[in-house]
Amino acid sequence: MLRKVPNYSANIDNLMKYLLYELKVRNMDISKTLMIKLIFKIKKELGKDYELYPQLPYYWYFYGPLSQPIADSFNYFSNALQHTAPSRVLLKDEYLNDFESNEFISKYPEIEPITTTLLKNDQKFYKNIKKDIYKEYAPFTIMYPFKFDIFDIADTLRSGEQFNSDKFIKNIFKCEAKLPCEDYYTRYNNLFSKFVTNLDFINEENNFNACWEFLRDPIKDLWRTFVKGVRVEFKDDYYTYKESSWNREYINSLDELSITINETNNLVHLNNNNNPDFLKLEYIKAMSNISLYRKYDYIL
Repeated sequence: MLRKVPNYSANIDNLMKYLLYELKVRNMDISKTLMIKLIFKIKKELGKDYELYPQLPYYWYFYGPLSQPIADSFNYFSNALQHTAPSRVLLKDEYLNDFESNEFISKYPEIEPITTTLLKNDQKFYKNIKKDIYKEYAPFTIMYPFKFDIFDIADTLRSGEQFNSDKFIKNIFKCEAKLPCEDYYTRYNNLFSKFVTNLDFINEENNFNACWEFLRDPIKDLWRTFVKGVRVEFKDDYYTYKESSWNREYINSLDELSITINETNNLVHLNNNNNPDFLKLEYIKAMSNISLYRKYDYIL
């Protein structure tokens, strides 16, 4: 049975107006993703007992805490914003007076000093807020190193020669030791361990660099599947109605991940002089049972 969810859009919109104004007077542009992170940080600083806390609903996903109502509010004010970069915006001059007149902050004065502290150093804000949120608030300790030391490398670096492979493998072993113990993640944990074993064998055969192009997708799939499970468990009550469908997506993702991880067996003990063309041919044959071009449901 669906529970009726109160409409918090007015408070979210007023908070959005306040923050857009504060950013404007500091000449700090912002993206939708950064705004969502900023409001998450404010929510956490206010604390669970604060009136606004449940009115700012979040869930954890691919790139940290997300909120659809807050994203909707940001989009709602799009006409009042000017682009300063492809994904950055700043309040237009003609809206400055309108956004300054905001009784919302008088009702919730605790937000003002928190905001001032967070925006005091603009370079620190831009550079650190995403990592700080993972360090302070991620549901599991594995999430910070998994995201920044494993997933980000696989997501951005096209060659295994661009980073220290031995350090990378040590980091992924450290992540394995931090996998959650809950039964909900048992199947996932087994798949993770199987992949790490294969990765270790590939490295021992000195094939890590040659295989890197074909290891990137399984590594990224490991992260995406994991956070689909995290999303089911770590969400505010606002999203309870989505739990069944989100759980189904997690289970389906586990099925796909199982195929992907099993196919990495074919990268172990390849010995044709580490020839990349040979490895590519073998990998394509190994992956013929699944689509290499699956579409992921990225959000924001």
